[in-house]
Amino acid sequence: MNLSGLKLAISEFVENSDGGILATDIFDANGGMPIVGYNSNAKASALFNRIFNQLVKTLDGSGFDSNLDFYFLRMDNNQAVIVGRFKKAKYRFGVLVDLNKIQLGMMLNVLLPEYLEAVNDAL
Repeated sequence: MNLSGLKLAISEFVENSDGGILATDIFDANGGMPIVGYNSNAKASALFNRIFNQLVKTLDGSGFDSNLDFYFLRMDNNQAVIVGRFKKAKYRFGVLVDLNKIQLGMMLNVLLPEYLEAVNDAL
C-alpha cells in the first residue's frame, strides 16, 4: 500500500470538488477502521461499513447479485453519503458530499471514477 499515493488521491479528490466534499475516509473492510482520510470520522466509517456488510448479506439472501459497488444516502440538508468498495475488496470508502456545492452527476460520473482509479493504483 502506497500511503503517500492514497493521501495524494484524497487531496486531488477534495480539491477537484470545489468544496463539495466535506469528508472522506478509506477504511478497512473487516472492521471499518480508517486508514487515511480528510475530516475523518472513525465512528461513521465503522457504521457505514456495517451497513455495507448488511446490504451485501441481505442482497445475497434475497437472491440478488450481492457484488455491491456502492450505496448512496441523501439527507434532508442536501448532503449525501456515498459508501463503496475498491477493486481490492479489503478496503472501502466513505464520502460526505454537499450537494449545494457539487452536482450529483459530476460526483458519480467524473470525480468518483477518477478517485477510485487513483486509489486502486495506490493500493
